[in-house]
Amino acid sequence: MTHEERVIADEIRSEEANFARIASEYETRLNGLKERLSAAREAADAGERVLLTGQDKSLEDAVCNALRNFGYNVAEMDDKWEERARREDYRITEPGCEGWLVIADATGVAKGAKGGKLQILGAHVEAYLFEERPRLRPRRWLLVNRELEKDPNARHKDIFRSDVLGPFEDSQGLAIDTPALFVLNNAIKSGAVSSESVRDLLREKSGQLTLRDAQGWIAGHTRDSEVPVALKP
Repeated sequence: MTHEERVIADEIRSEEANFARIASEYETRLNGLKERLSAAREAADAGERVLLTGQDKSLEDAVCNALRNFGYNVAEMDDKWEERARREDYRITEPGCEGWLVIADATGVAKGAKGGKLQILGAHVEAYLFEERPRLRPRRWLLVNRELEKDPNARHKDIFRSDVLGPFEDSQGLAIDTPALFVLNNAIKSGAVSSESVRDLLREKSGQLTLRDAQGWIAGHTRDSEVPVALKP
């Protein structure tokens, strides 16, 4: 081998060694990112994504966490009642809004939401009024994860029929899709909207807040062209 050939061969070996080092560093970084992504998915499956897929106690916990991330004070009421005399799931207050109170329940249903849930919530409100005699009448929220087997974007556009929703709306009631909480929570975490603006949206709102409503509101209140509303479970 000539001198020139040896020089070139040495350069090749050096480049191969550099490539091996860079490839090893790349694999280490990539594997670390994959592990973090897997952990984030597991955490979301047990937490935020329950707003899309869950029911029962896991849904109640996910709803409570989302509402607290919005900046509300949320009192979980299940432990306040006797086992056979339980009433609402939450009492929600907003810092700086004296007298503002929401009596709220969370529920997950395989099919469509039933009007009986509104009647039960109404009874909880009446019991509160009788016992506490508040100066201001509390608002009432029903937080619903419905049609669980369907993609959230494919669920019926309305939570209740208009003849069922109307009286509930007149009594300062708001039915909220829990997937709407999911996208609002994501929008807050990403910085697309503020928690204060979400509370402004909800403070005096009655009727319903569907997933589509929340997606449209986010699109109109963010400065980013891409709105964080992806919903794949």
